[in-house]
Amino acid sequence: MTLAVGLAGCAAGGGQTAAAATRQVKAIPGSAASTYVASDSSYSGFTKENGTTVQLTVEPGFQIPDPGKLVDFLIRLGWSVNDNKPNSELFVVIDSAAPIDATAAAKGAGWKSASSLPDDSTGVFIDLKEVEKRLGGWPGKVPAMPAGVVVKDPVSPDPSTR
Repeated sequence: MTLAVGLAGCAAGGGQTAAAATRQVKAIPGSAASTYVASDSSYSGFTKENGTTVQLTVEPGFQIPDPGKLVDFLIRLGWSVNDNKPNSELFVVIDSAAPIDATAAAKGAGWKSASSLPDDSTGVFIDLKEVEKRLGGWPGKVPAMPAGVVVKDPVSPDPSTR
């Protein structure tokens, strides 16, 4: 019984559950409690839409030295989620004290379809056709977290010394 429950979140092609992806993104240094990965479904009329959202909230006192590298990792992480096959865009949000233009970062990392809402570039939508073309079929491989995507800000005071 335990084996069946353990395998229930695994798709035939691999990948990982949204819960496992959440644990992976929360392992990023400085990630806040509000960081998560979700694979959600909703209906637009009679059409079921599955989407994946990766939300990284970075605590004050941390910085993102290479936003393109971070956004690329988060896109790959989102594509590895095997809960529901997405049929709308993949959405990545980076919320930090020093705002990151996630759309510009994604474009800098070669994601041509990167777009955002007009009033908020901290979130980026990536077209699934481009994701599949670049990363292969769904679900994608579970990516290894690159080193140094979020680092302690060297000029920020240590909160424990206040």
